[in-house]
Amino acid sequence: MNADDGLIPRPPRDERIRVYIENQSLWSTFLQMTGPGYAGDEANPRPMTPVDLGQSARIHDRVVAPLRKEIPDTAVFPIWSARRRVPLHRGVAVPPAHLWWFAAEEDVVLLSDRQTHHYCSISHIDRDAQTIAFADPWSDRFFLQAGRNTLGICADGTQIGRADFARAAVGLTCWDRLGLFDAYLQAFPAQAESAELRCRIGHAVLNIGSDRLLPCAVEHFDRARTLARAAGDRELELHAAARMYLAATAGFAVCKAAGVEPVAAAMAALSRDAQRHDEAPALIEQLRPEELCRLAFCAGLINRHDMAEAAAARAIEVDPDFEDGWWQRATARFRQGRIAEALADADQYLVLNDRTLPVARARRAALHPMDSVGASELGAEVGEREQRRTAVLELAVSAAAQGKDAPRAIAYLRLLQALHPEREDVVQRLRMLGA
Repeated sequence: MNADDGLIPRPPRDERIRVYIENQSLWSTFLQMTGPGYAGDEANPRPMTPVDLGQSARIHDRVVAPLRKEIPDTAVFPIWSARRRVPLHRGVAVPPAHLWWFAAEEDVVLLSDRQTHHYCSISHIDRDAQTIAFADPWSDRFFLQAGRNTLGICADGTQIGRADFARAAVGLTCWDRLGLFDAYLQAFPAQAESAELRCRIGHAVLNIGSDRLLPCAVEHFDRARTLARAAGDRELELHAAARMYLAATAGFAVCKAAGVEPVAAAMAALSRDAQRHDEAPALIEQLRPEELCRLAFCAGLINRHDMAEAAAARAIEVDPDFEDGWWQRATARFRQGRIAEALADADQYLVLNDRTLPVARARRAALHPMDSVGASELGAEVGEREQRRTAVLELAVSAAAQGKDAPRAIAYLRLLQALHPEREDVVQRLRMLGA
């Protein structure tokens, strides 16, 4: 038995996920049969938006997100080869040889010889023969065939050996549940003692975005903090402690707001424990703007608007161009009755959004009609920016009305009407204000 096989194999996917994957496979086969020809044959090859493994996983995860109503911990996880150094929050990274353990049929793999970078799905794995084959619409031109790559790999059609897979794979995306990582740590006990890996798994939990999973994230970050402290890795210890604080504090707020007192009490205790070696301000300084805004939002759920304002202010300090920081601080200040300051923050959000939203729309309009990757990425970006602009404008209308500034409220309603010309409620509110 190869030591890189692990003590146990990767568990089968949840049957509910398997059904979707099988249907997805059928559609992929149909599209390959009826789809476009090889782009390289065209005089002017169609341009495609480049995406890395993490972005590819995010695109696929948007498709599977509705299934989280039934399976809260399901997601498309990027599993990187540790040969590539990626930030802790951008995916789990494992030794190259361990990608073999994660690989399963229909997973998407990013292969590279450092000149050609190619996505394809796994069609078949023969564990006994130590070979893996890929589904590729242009199998006769598969770049890992002899003479087509810089690694010297000689694929048999689209089939390569296990060792070559470890050399060529940048990583893969796995549609599964969090139990996948529990199984991996059981299969490779030494990895369970890696503070970095524990941090990465904790981030994978946070990235799902479900508040119900925050206790699970706390568990991984807590273990990472302990391991890093024992190893004398102060930087990693502080990173883990800050995310433990984020997950525990957000978990407390969500459970408190929902009236789930026992869990709220447990999360509060864990939040205090996260501050055992470092005070909250030092931990908050470690968080990224996106994480700070998540903390601000959750603090607002329990009317800790002072805490929400402080977290949002820190996000603005770290990145003044981060729009959500201004939105979250405007919300916190409005709920504290500080109308003028809230409107100033809302206006700054709109200044930034007036610059970024048209650019995103223009980039989307300029895409090649067959660039589905770019369409997904930019479509999501435009949709999110429009959704948040709507929320900020609604907040600004309410703040202006509360401040009895009718001309300003009308101006915000006009912007809202331009964004949503079909909304009758906006027209009615304008009439009520005499516009």
